[in-house]
Amino acid sequence: MEEYYRFQNQLLVVTVAISAFICMGVCLKFSLPTALSYGIGACAGLIYLGMLARNVAQIGIESRDSSGGRLALVAVIFLVSLKLDQIEFLPVFFGFLTHKLALVGHTFWDAFLRD
Repeated sequence: MEEYYRFQNQLLVVTVAISAFICMGVCLKFSLPTALSYGIGACAGLIYLGMLARNVAQIGIESRDSSGGRLALVAVIFLVSLKLDQIEFLPVFFGFLTHKLALVGHTFWDAFLRD
């Protein structure tokens, strides 16, 4: 479990770093509202990743499936972005998917670059 917790922390740190880097790039290239929309999506992705990591850590300890909370988070953040004019949907969506970049990057690192 120690290795899993180390992986979990690395994944969260890399996700935060990638999100901050992309958010600054979006702010420079597009506009502040677009960057804030991306940041909202990235924060939702971090929360989702934390919830997922907590559920994975409880496999075998608890037999109930609590994916409903994660699904509700995704549904709420996307519905809010569609209803409010100040928040843009596509940046929120791409911000949410940022945690996938960190996961793919970590997988690539483990598969090809780790000694």
